[in-house]
Amino acid sequence: MATPTPDRTPSPSDPSEGLTPPAEDGIAPLDWLTTGLNAVGTAMILGLMVLINADVIGRNFFRAPVPGVVEMVEAAIVIIVFLQVGHTLRVGRFTRSDGLFMAIAKRRPRVAAGMDLFYALTGAVLFGIIAVAAWQRFREALEFGYFAGIQGAFTLPTWPVELAISLGSGVMVVQFLAICWLRVNEMRRRTNI
Repeated sequence: MATPTPDRTPSPSDPSEGLTPPAEDGIAPLDWLTTGLNAVGTAMILGLMVLINADVIGRNFFRAPVPGVVEMVEAAIVIIVFLQVGHTLRVGRFTRSDGLFMAIAKRRPRVAAGMDLFYALTGAVLFGIIAVAAWQRFREALEFGYFAGIQGAFTLPTWPVELAISLGSGVMVVQFLAICWLRVNEMRRRTNI
């Protein structure tokens, strides 16, 4: 049985309500994608905890550390950040300074919606640049076999990191564009009120 989604129309008493990215914006596939990537990132965090503990136990009790822990942790942290960043933006937890923004939103909600639209467009452009650059590096890493680590001791291919950066940045572009769509609709609604 489906539960009804709450009305997302900003109330007249709080014009700033609804200016942060809502999770219930009617774009279910995007929500599934960001939630799925977030879950993979969380599973990787748990895997890192197991790996680091195994290394500590192996080092201290058996004088046998797990090889390549530093390289795996370095790569995993970058992958985790880019897998989870889209969900962070989707649920309105992406870091930004909004003290001035909220003050403007209370007095001039349409101006604030325009500012939020500009913020989202800028974010889409910046993450688009990152996605394209990371995709090029991903292709080079696959073609030339780039790796991290010390040859003969432990090596790790770099293409998974570049792929995660490109994928996560691409999801951010789509999420920012979804926010743009919401802000444009919101500005139209406010014009018709």
